[in-house]
Amino acid sequence: MTAAGSSTSSAFPPAIELRGINKHFGPVQANRDVDLTVPVGTIHGIVGENGAGKSTLMSILYGFYQADSGVIEVGGQVCPIHGPEYALAAGIGMVHQHFMLVDIFTVLENILLGAEGGALLGPGMAAARAEIARLENYLNSVRTLRSGFVQTSTNGGVAEGTLYLQRPGNMRIDYRPPTPLQIFADGTWLTYVDQELKEVNRLPLSATPAGFLLQDKISLSGDVTVKRLTRRRGTINLHLAQTDESDLGRLIVTLTEAPVSLRGWTVIDGQGIETTVTLIGPDINKQIARRTFVFDAPDWARDPQE
Repeated sequence: MTAAGSSTSSAFPPAIELRGINKHFGPVQANRDVDLTVPVGTIHGIVGENGAGKSTLMSILYGFYQADSGVIEVGGQVCPIHGPEYALAAGIGMVHQHFMLVDIFTVLENILLGAEGGALLGPGMAAARAEIARLENYLNSVRTLRSGFVQTSTNGGVAEGTLYLQRPGNMRIDYRPPTPLQIFADGTWLTYVDQELKEVNRLPLSATPAGFLLQDKISLSGDVTVKRLTRRRGTINLHLAQTDESDLGRLIVTLTEAPVSLRGWTVIDGQGIETTVTLIGPDINKQIARRTFVFDAPDWARDPQE
């Protein structure tokens, strides 16, 4: 990376001047002969691609790293910066990237964030633990569900229908016309049936958001991370993501607060498209016939040899 500040005629020496800065990390040269001049009373932005050496240069200026060679001047005077305390003494501060400011939070800490309840965290932590347990226990108490629903999407799609759920593993969604879709889950596969295109597609259930809702035992830790818990107008939204693959998408489970009751969910895929399912008149823990969840392939999908 090589950078140069704009030169301006001034009676004052530059606020900061770096000359010939070099920095290696093993065989990788992060900065090569970098010159940067920041005149008094100016604001500079350093622009470059990822890996160009911007953060390294600023870390050298702040004393996190030591340059292999080169000179730093502050106010026209050579200013060796051997650590952040030297930078601060010279009037140089640094606002770090977010992941250097805040550690990765546990489930409990994510729920507590913003609702600490005072300077002493003990009572807030205890309340957060109780809330996690309450919501987890409720979700595990829902063994069957039959409900109408309305589905909306940020890409403009609107649909409605009826869904059936039986934990562990079983689900059926019947969309009403004009949406020509059915979805089945059997504990292993999630099957999409498109009557219009005459297509049947299968995905591993565990690779879909439905896999979380259909587990035998739902856990708000381990493979799942609670990113946030928000409350608004008597509802609770649990923002969930797979712990090891959070970039694949998120699931937001929506519940009423008092009494706690499942009201729907939102799936946010890897492209940021949100699909929200709102339950209409849900019947929870009522018996559902086993045959409801059996997928009978339509005639057009059957093997002609059968």
